[in-house]
Amino acid sequence: MGIGRGTEKNVYEVDPFEILKEAGGWYQCAKDEQGERLSPLVGYTARDELGRQFVGDEYVNFSKVEENPNLVYLLASLLAEKIPSSIQFDTICPVPEGGKMIGLMFALNYHDNRRYIYPDKEVKPPKKQGERGVSVFTFNKYKIKAGDSVILVEDVVNNFTSTTKLYNIIAESGGRVVVVASFFNRSDFFDNWFSTCVGAFIEEYLIDEDPIPVISLIRKKIKQYRQDDPFVLDDVKRGNVVWDPKNNWEKLIP
Repeated sequence: MGIGRGTEKNVYEVDPFEILKEAGGWYQCAKDEQGERLSPLVGYTARDELGRQFVGDEYVNFSKVEENPNLVYLLASLLAEKIPSSIQFDTICPVPEGGKMIGLMFALNYHDNRRYIYPDKEVKPPKKQGERGVSVFTFNKYKIKAGDSVILVEDVVNNFTSTTKLYNIIAESGGRVVVVASFFNRSDFFDNWFSTCVGAFIEEYLIDEDPIPVISLIRKKIKQYRQDDPFVLDDVKRGNVVWDPKNNWEKLIP
């Protein structure tokens, strides 16, 4: 890509999606003319009521962008530019592990006394071999203070499970999440607003008493399917799924 410190390229001409693709962080399942898959499905973090991972044809791997810190700083700066000045916050908290690097670069855009903190993350072993574990967050090294106004920074948001977990921890500690900022929002449901009340969101109308703005550089819905969905069932049965794509990226992008 060649974009880094000292570049003369106008950052507002940069396409974040092109940066992702050129960094090798975008996967889209190849298919033949009949729609048969020529490459694997991928597993997502979200699970159905039986504890089975959802699967799909597309995946965002922001860690490939992280290999170039200058690109991450560029994207974080663009994200910081999108935060309205009317939103006041004193604490920047990335969602581990994916949000840590972009969160730090985001924080470097603010030359004042805002805090940068993050929780510890423990991953409990998965029930099924090859699938992902379940994340548990705790604030040990850093603490949420009563009255903190917190911006959560993530690399990719979808079902907002981690967001909700941290929202609850922060609220219980007397803090308040005021915005969720991310590089890529792939959610089927949440566009510009997030609510912890399930079903409390309607496009332009906010029923929840405390909706939270969601601000992202890329907004693209990525469809996910249950493992018994007819659209993916044959591939799941054949084992044509990379369940933990980020840690097995070479199986998707040689």
